[in-house]
Amino acid sequence: MKKIAFVLSLFFATCTAQKTKVDSTKINVLQNNNPNLSFVAGDAYSGREEAETLIIRDRKSLQKFYSYINRTRKPGMTVPNIDFSNEVAIIRCSGVSEGETLPELYVRDIKSDSIILGVKDIDTKSSSDAITTPFALYKLPDTERVVAIKE
Repeated sequence: MKKIAFVLSLFFATCTAQKTKVDSTKINVLQNNNPNLSFVAGDAYSGREEAETLIIRDRKSLQKFYSYINRTRKPGMTVPNIDFSNEVAIIRCSGVSEGETLPELYVRDIKSDSIILGVKDIDTKSSSDAITTPFALYKLPDTERVVAIKE
């Protein structure tokens, strides 16, 4: 009986460790591609059926977005701490997709008056047939430049 309990506990610990490693690898990929653009949070459910990008410059708007996400989620996701006096938040919602794909933003071009961001979706689980509405939250240092999205 003790052997069975030991094997089961070892099995569950191994599965959890592998999942954590995949999630941290996915986050590292998103953070390392853009030195000025930092990945903050992301999830498979945003509730937004159309693809859109939101540029948020105040805490109240960020809380409004998270309250929309947390309508059906108990417990809800916590609102990340972003210093809006020095940073701007950018949220990319991918719309309805099949499988778990995370939207990735990257800096395409930096000009004297604008920062142009590009969008691509990273497929993290191609074998899944689940219908999701993923989102990713990034932060960017706040400047006088205009932030533009080019898909």
